[in-house]
Amino acid sequence: RVGRHLLGLTLPVLAIWAVVAVAVHSVLPMAWLGSLVLLLGWLGIDALPDLGLETYLLRFNERPALLYSDFQGYGALLGLHQWLTLYWALLAGILLILTYVFWPYTHRLGWLARWQQSRRQCNRWLVSIVVLLGAAFLTLGYFLRQAEHNRSLPPDAAALAAFRQKAVAYQALQPPQIIAVELNLDLYPQEARFVAEGHYIVVNEGDRPIDSILIRSSYDELTTLHWDRPSQLLSQDQPTRHQLYQLAPALEPKDTAKLFFSIQSRPNLLLERQSVVLDNGSFLREDILPILGNSLDTLRHLTDPKARQRHFYRPDAHRVSIQTTVTTDLDQQALAPGTLLRQDTTPEGRHRFVYKTLTPVKFQASFHSGRYASCQAGPVVLWHHPKHQQHHDALLSGAQTSLAWNGQRWGATP
Repeated sequence: RVGRHLLGLTLPVLAIWAVVAVAVHSVLPMAWLGSLVLLLGWLGIDALPDLGLETYLLRFNERPALLYSDFQGYGALLGLHQWLTLYWALLAGILLILTYVFWPYTHRLGWLARWQQSRRQCNRWLVSIVVLLGAAFLTLGYFLRQAEHNRSLPPDAAALAAFRQKAVAYQALQPPQIIAVELNLDLYPQEARFVAEGHYIVVNEGDRPIDSILIRSSYDELTTLHWDRPSQLLSQDQPTRHQLYQLAPALEPKDTAKLFFSIQSRPNLLLERQSVVLDNGSFLREDILPILGNSLDTLRHLTDPKARQRHFYRPDAHRVSIQTTVTTDLDQQALAPGTLLRQDTTPEGRHRFVYKTLTPVKFQASFHSGRYASCQAGPVVLWHHPKHQQHHDALLSGAQTSLAWNGQRWGATP
């Protein structure tokens, strides 16, 4: 693995820098001056993001950091890493030819004499190769730039500030509280996508009717919403994914309603992994689901005495009952909150798991799918990569001790 990383990922980066170093020293007459230019250039590239130039197309020989995992290897960013390597290798090829042209000189020659001598080194073949490499470099840069424009970005500071100004009118809107969640989650690891459908059961715990509800959808997924009663979309803020609905009739105190949602992941792009689904070891959190209320107004929750008596996870839920049906590839195990009620195979040949919490829990959930191995000690089950065979006993023992200690002081874990 180390050899593949060095030869396939690190060596091309070093080779491109070596070409640039030779090119700079072939042009500048003094070794110390060439080294200084290379050092300043290397330091300046790291400062470009601070100047607002975050695109990798202007940051010479820079690439996103790659993290290796036994579950997914280098992940979706490996493709971007390779495209950027090709992009900068084309420029390095141009510099290599220019270095060959400028190479035969002596320090005593002036710039005009060196230019004339370099022109004699040129020929039709070298010019043709430079033109072809330059055309390929510009064409690839154009397509990479177009891919950058198609990225889905979170709201910037200006968009957040604009929404907070509008959200002053929403501070009096108290959202209903979620008491139950039913979710059907279909994971397609080989296609790097998921589709989810489900609903919330919400209750008006206040003493006044609720006729307007603010809802925020996930930034990274595509979400559609509808209620089990007549409703109207009054407004929406696309950068922050907030929507304001009006219910008719209003939700009376102690009354319940259902909010239905349909969610699907965005497709991965050339320059960005937009889907949270991986070939192996997918990890999804509850933030793919909609949030009721102004989730950006954290200051109010910190200063609200009622909020301090609860928690800071969400403005729309205390404890909820969660039932999840997860389907995934036949060779993968799915994990979700609660107790596994049923495990079978669908008619389409997919693995299906049904989980349900036996008592209400905090709405802080995660959903997993992967080719796991497992070991168990008492009520604790440890799911892990099949190659990771170390420290199982210590992890299981620590988890059991923690459950026992907390159970004596705070009550049994639900």
